[in-house]
Amino acid sequence: MLRDNMKRKETLKDNNEEHSRNFIDVLVDLKARDNLSEEEAAKLATDILIGGFDTSSVTTASILVMLAMFPEHQEAVYQEQLKVVGDDPNIIPTWDQLSNMEYLGRVIKEALRLYCPLAVFRTPTKDIDLGEYTLPAGCTLYIKLHCLHKDPRFWSHPNEFYPDHFLSEAIANRPKGCYFPFSAGPRGCPGKLYGTIVMKMLLSTLLRKYKFETDLKYNELKYKYSIQLEISGGYLCRIKRRNKESENVS
Repeated sequence: MLRDNMKRKETLKDNNEEHSRNFIDVLVDLKARDNLSEEEAAKLATDILIGGFDTSSVTTASILVMLAMFPEHQEAVYQEQLKVVGDDPNIIPTWDQLSNMEYLGRVIKEALRLYCPLAVFRTPTKDIDLGEYTLPAGCTLYIKLHCLHKDPRFWSHPNEFYPDHFLSEAIANRPKGCYFPFSAGPRGCPGKLYGTIVMKMLLSTLLRKYKFETDLKYNELKYKYSIQLEISGGYLCRIKRRNKESENVS
């Protein structure tokens, strides 16, 4: 299906026919610019979609557990949803509504701070002077994101779930390079926007319909590493319909 869509887009482009641009158009442009084969372009698309889906689903599950453990944050997100989207749980948020979910955005960013990839690797193309050290061109740099995201020099509550880390004034007081859960630079995660939108859509829909509760305690959680840090033992929550508070949902 992907290959068929790419061929159709290439035909439209060759014929100078007007059409709305989407993800396939970007792939077609990359294929032409970087001389990618059809198979290479298809693999790139698969990496973006699968990578975005897997990390988004893990982070979304982690956020639901966090909100279940900290009901004050869950209630704040819910009240924002009522204000931005309304009380109909079946409404699909628009782009503008998603953009106005400021508190939910902070919750997502804080979860990404805590449940980030273990590290990223980079190879400098030229020597870099870093204080009294020199990083030689061609070496392998191993940047431990988990340590960076919990450095008390940059985070007032490094080991807590604290969405206020991402208030505008808090962000302004931190160096830009101390937070990049999607990596950074030209080799940053191409699925960043896709993943963020997916998480906002899922959380907005779920939290307007259901309330989440759990017996898990934040300070007692155990973790494991996969693509990113994950809660070990599963994401155990009780789910209740908001319009039927006494009715549990499996």
